[in-house]
Amino acid sequence: MALAEEHGLATDYRQRVHGWLAARLDEAPKSRWTVVPQAVNSLLEIYLFEQRLADALALCTDRPVAGGLLLNLARALNEPHDSLPLYLRLVRTLVHNTNNQSYREGIALLQELHGTLATTAHRQAFAQALIELRREFKAKRNFIKWLNEAFAP
Repeated sequence: MALAEEHGLATDYRQRVHGWLAARLDEAPKSRWTVVPQAVNSLLEIYLFEQRLADALALCTDRPVAGGLLLNLARALNEPHDSLPLYLRLVRTLVHNTNNQSYREGIALLQELHGTLATTAHRQAFAQALIELRREFKAKRNFIKWLNEAFAP
């Protein structure tokens, strides 16, 4: 984009790239080994770079995206009520990995989120999310044990 602007090119490459990626959002991956469609990740990364957070949030609401990009979006959002569902999505993904390292990473994400909560309403929503996680993952004994150590029920 910088080169196009520097040389005064008339083509709006930003819009062309956006259109090209948007047209490929719902295409099935070419390889069965592809975990997440790359067009979604690329478009999300562009939205994050351009600080188009509302577009980024809308894009990943019902599509699978790379965990690192989802975390970047969650951290960029200024409102905990917007970032809470993203953090919970990441935590659930980590807990489904069924290993202690992932459990600890999930709890660390919850602690990071907890540190951003400023209002009573946000803390209540967080407490309700913890109740849901405890119920959903009650069979994951190590996760529940460490969750309870981090956030007493």
